[in-house]
Amino acid sequence: MIKHMRENAAMIMWIVIIAFVATIVFAWGMDLTGNTKQKNIVGKVNGKEITINYFEKMVEQEKQKERDRLDGADLPPNQNHIIPHQVWETEVNRLLLNEIFGQMQLGASSEELFQYIKKNPPPEVYKIPQFQTDSVFDTTKYIKFLNDPRAYENEGMRMLEQYTKETLIPMQTLRILISFQGYPLKTEVARQYKTENEKIVFEYAKIAPSSLSVDSAEITEASIQRFYSEHPDSFKSDEQSELYFVKVSKIATENDAKLIYNDLLDIKAKIKNNDSLFKDEAKLESDDEGTAKNGGDLGWISKGTMVPQFDSVAFSIPLNQISDPVRTQFGFHLICVENRATKDGKETAKVSHILRKILPSSETMDRLNAQADSLHKIASDEGIKAIAKKQLFPVDSTGLFKKGDAIPKTGYLSGVASFAFNHDVDEVSDLFENEDGYYIFQVKLKLKKGMQTLPVVHDKITEILKDSLRMQKAEKTLAEAVGKLTDKTNIVSLSQINPLIVTGKTDTVGRAQFVAQVGYNNAAIAAAFALKDNTVSDIVHTRDALFVVKPLWHKNIETIQWDGTEINGLRQKIEYETAQKMYMDWYLGYKSRAKITDNVNQFYMD
Repeated sequence: MIKHMRENAAMIMWIVIIAFVATIVFAWGMDLTGNTKQKNIVGKVNGKEITINYFEKMVEQEKQKERDRLDGADLPPNQNHIIPHQVWETEVNRLLLNEIFGQMQLGASSEELFQYIKKNPPPEVYKIPQFQTDSVFDTTKYIKFLNDPRAYENEGMRMLEQYTKETLIPMQTLRILISFQGYPLKTEVARQYKTENEKIVFEYAKIAPSSLSVDSAEITEASIQRFYSEHPDSFKSDEQSELYFVKVSKIATENDAKLIYNDLLDIKAKIKNNDSLFKDEAKLESDDEGTAKNGGDLGWISKGTMVPQFDSVAFSIPLNQISDPVRTQFGFHLICVENRATKDGKETAKVSHILRKILPSSETMDRLNAQADSLHKIASDEGIKAIAKKQLFPVDSTGLFKKGDAIPKTGYLSGVASFAFNHDVDEVSDLFENEDGYYIFQVKLKLKKGMQTLPVVHDKITEILKDSLRMQKAEKTLAEAVGKLTDKTNIVSLSQINPLIVTGKTDTVGRAQFVAQVGYNNAAIAAAFALKDNTVSDIVHTRDALFVVKPLWHKNIETIQWDGTEINGLRQKIEYETAQKMYMDWYLGYKSRAKITDNVNQFYMD
């Protein structure tokens, strides 16, 4: 057995390394010599350079892992944009931790290394048949493998040892050193236990400031200027750009939909005439990538779980017959029901389907492309505003955005960010395209890094001041309504005094749960718990509304069984969460003091 496992050791441990040591690519190494030209440097961490060659390999590795997770499918465009930034954070984390480990001389002896690997098998090891007995992981076999010197002859095992010695054990030691004072106090455990177990029923009356109108005339230029002067830090920003744009959407016509409907009728006839099988047509024709490979099989579905148009056919069509095409928001479906049954009191059906999305035909695409080309010529010759003036097509603007931001209103479009930050105001882009449509952009505004000017932030300040006025009006409205109550405790009648006030009564709720119409773990809920039953609160501010509350019933925790399993479990949970927080606070503090140069956007802006 050991000989067999040793012969397969390379395969086994390389699987482990790929999954378990994904962020460390020893075979590539890191070019941190400083000999590379500055233009090829993605960034620096305390003087250590990360070259584009190394970084691109790391990015491609992460992309391949994501493609594998998607069964080989292409990555969504936004994922291509996100991954380089995720890799950058991983690299910053790795370099800083290696620096810390060196400074603190954190390492591991051979015995500590062996014991760690023995007690902490990488997750993939549990799935390897050579380490199983009756399909269950067998610790004895794993330890026997580790005790055989020949197990360490392959590169994969040596890599695992290196990673464990240089990263995992030092990290474990570091966390222990940082969080050794993180044992929770009795008062912390009691507070958390009460938070999780105390209950309440209360009445509430609320008013949302957003329901009140504010006249623009109430916001003076003097107040805008004063706010701008008093809050200079609020208007500092990195370099920003704003674009005008026209979007010609790729929308199918009703004639396109009719063609797809008829195509599905042809497929139905083909199956009905025994020229093909439903499952084979699903594999070839269905646009549902999740079920096409399984012949369109959706499995057992419960009545009411699908969209209404689909659901009504699935639970009415005769068994083993194919429906006519059924239109839903997803497209047209051919539906076939193999069986029906009642399970746990619910009607269920075993269903397969063939989905065809309603997409523009080639003729429609040619027309849309020609339209986009025509609009692009006008924009290039006369500017994008000419399209709006001639009432040819709507023109919109993105609003300001920074490098690395998702572009507002348009979603991810490869190349647009580069255009926005590398071209001058009024320049018009080439024609861009994605699966949703054709786009034409023109640079509307560019702002340098630093303090934004008053004209740029004028509208933003106006909205801030309007929100402040709405809040004042809401508080005044709620206070006046409360003042009109004959019975000062009858807060549910406030909605009769002013229809802008919403009133209600909660179910039995806890401190840390979402309460409909009230919110999650906010000041209104805290106020209700703090009051005696049938006592009305003062006005309470939350992020989105103002409240008065009146508790009707409390379930208070008066005593705690400190030696119970529930408290022990809670103590361990708090200890773990405290340790995590202490480590993150410490690490983020260390990171904030590091000299980090991030050039990722220069290489991966799009």
